[in-house]
Amino acid sequence: MTARRLKPEERFEARRNAMIAFHGRMSDPEEERAESLGETTESWGTFREDGRLMASLTDYSYLTWFDGHAVKTGGVSEVAAFPEFRGQGAVRRLFEAFLPAARENGEILSMLCPSSHDLYRKFGYGTVCLQSVYTMKPDALSEYRFDGSAELLEPGGSVAEHTALYNRFARMCSLAAARSEEDMRKCLCGEYWRTRRFCYLLRDKEGPAAYVQFADDRTPAGSILAVWDMAFDGRRGFEAVLGFLSRFGLDYDSLELWTPAGIELLTLIRSPRSFEIKKRTRDNFMVRAVHVQRLLSLLKKPSETRFTVRVRDPLIPENDGTFAVSGDEAVPSDDAPDLEADVGALSQMAVGAVSLREAEYLPGVRICGNREVLERIFVRKPVFNNENF
Repeated sequence: MTARRLKPEERFEARRNAMIAFHGRMSDPEEERAESLGETTESWGTFREDGRLMASLTDYSYLTWFDGHAVKTGGVSEVAAFPEFRGQGAVRRLFEAFLPAARENGEILSMLCPSSHDLYRKFGYGTVCLQSVYTMKPDALSEYRFDGSAELLEPGGSVAEHTALYNRFARMCSLAAARSEEDMRKCLCGEYWRTRRFCYLLRDKEGPAAYVQFADDRTPAGSILAVWDMAFDGRRGFEAVLGFLSRFGLDYDSLELWTPAGIELLTLIRSPRSFEIKKRTRDNFMVRAVHVQRLLSLLKKPSETRFTVRVRDPLIPENDGTFAVSGDEAVPSDDAPDLEADVGALSQMAVGAVSLREAEYLPGVRICGNREVLERIFVRKPVFNNENF
């Protein structure tokens, strides 16, 4: 069994693999075959000795924010094994080959939406609670009012102000993708009559304060206004979104609104009906450090602090070892570690998905010393990613 990058002519078979594995549909195989030849994303496959494809994955390239730095990140998707080859180690062999190559390709982080948390923990990924989703009656927001202008995004309309808003917002959040105007056009679209997604730019006397994209969802249980994408400038933008959404009380039975993990609506909201708001946590996201040394060097830390960390990573040899971290440097070291962690736990801690005190409950973590410094470094951070991969 071997694993390697797919050639352009092999990508259609990977698409077919994903379709079969996830019981999907393919409208026109020949059209999809032609499209697959022009794909620029990186795809990998595991092959049997006779050349038969057994498993495959696709890796989408992003720049994501990490402690104020835009870092190269892979979005792993379409991980699939043909049913007849499951249980034979084809997916494990795939990640054993893919992850070291991703590091060589300059990736700092890798992220995915798992079908099984247990499966991907074996490959060094750690769970991230990405968003908090709140369901409420629109009049739960009756304390808020937005008196500025709301501009509907039309097809072909400018997304320059949306992009600037988004990137200011995203820069404050760990794992959020940095978006270009082209990226924003793909996310926001404008053909609301086809997608039933409507995007409004909210402007107050100071200028653009927020944008919010929502979907009109009609179900047997009632009508729902579901927020898909948004960004806001601080409190004024946050309250602009809440005030704008409060206008829809006559149109919808309920609304769904999310916030990045680390920004808790229930502690911020002013509402006489806050006790009726239902919350669920979106935990279908995982992250992995691909280049531990680079990640530790970029990690935000107080000046003139130093700590050592022993990282266990059985799949990427360069990550497996002890590193002395200070300033903007992380170098291999023979010193006794202050912290021991497997790569999945370290990934969760570095991106701010768990604090040091929470990490003590993870089986792969041991604090050996220098606790005061470590508690100042490994803290909870707003975490957010809303990309489609």
